Amino acid sequence: MKNCLIIFYCLLFSIQYGQTLEPDLEYYNSGQVKWKGQKQCITIKEDKECKPVGFWVYYYKNGEKKLEKIESIGKNNTNAPTRYINMWQPDGFQILKNGVGFYFEKENRGSGEWDSLSYQIKDSLYNGMFSHYRKHGVSNYYLIESGQFADSKKYGAFKFRDTVQLYEEETNYDSKETSSYKYFYSNRKIKEEGKTLDAKKEGICKYYNDKGMLVKEANFKNGAEFGEYKEYHDNGALKMKGQYKHTNGFITHSTFDPTGKENIRKTASDNIPKKYGEWKYFDEKGTVIKTEVLK
Repeated sequence: MKNCLIIFYCLLFSIQYGQTLEPDLEYYNSGQVKWKGQKQCITIKEDKECKPVGFWVYYYKNGEKKLEKIESIGKNNTNAPTRYINMWQPDGFQILKNGVGFYFEKENRGSGEWDSLSYQIKDSLYNGMFSHYRKHGVSNYYLIESGQFADSKKYGAFKFRDTVQLYEEETNYDSKETSSYKYFYSNRKIKEEGKTLDAKKEGICKYYNDKGMLVKEANFKNGAEFGEYKEYHDNGALKMKGQYKHTNGFITHSTFDPTGKENIRKTASDNIPKKYGEWKYFDEKGTVIKTEVLK
């Protein structure tokens, strides 16, 4: 009886949980192979997750090889760094050989926009300089980002500046990802500036109108308002001030599936901003017109 139960649970497990290697092929409209490789797929009940593994080859439309690389899966089913082996330009010139050289890619971002990316490769990983150029419509390519990699990890200062989309950012990669950013109006006046920590707003963030006047200051912690908050009139006089604290609750997320149907889900959070303490409101002459105390 015991052996029968063991066999039953093993069969049930194999139905609900399975791991397979599956080929992956993509073709151009002409029928020429675009890439070929394989994926490791894990199926748990009805959910299936696939990740590329092993040797992959990419081709140009004329059938010539473009790229050879090796994909692997790290601990806890995470993606390990891709190892780049060989790469050729469309004219057949080899820019990466046996894991040493350069990786170059042009990406179509849509709406007439293109990205041009160049990575220095050593020991089959990103090691050295990185440059990122962008093209909008009929404009020429211009440098928007530069930095360095060590074993496929960003390190040091990465500088980003897009003069078309009016955005600047400098990110420093060490034990934590810290950055300072600026958004601009079309007249090049600063719209918003602040700092982030691990991709979340942190510290004082300032907001301006299109004339360059400060309209709001907010302190952030872990991506949400925390601490002192201020707003200003157009003449620069203080309009309101108060404090935020974090509380527990739920954040609503809205996503859309391919059919356009909206899916709404809620996740628990312990850093939802909530007004508390004394809040004061002022007219343009600095006179207090309202005071409220929030518990």
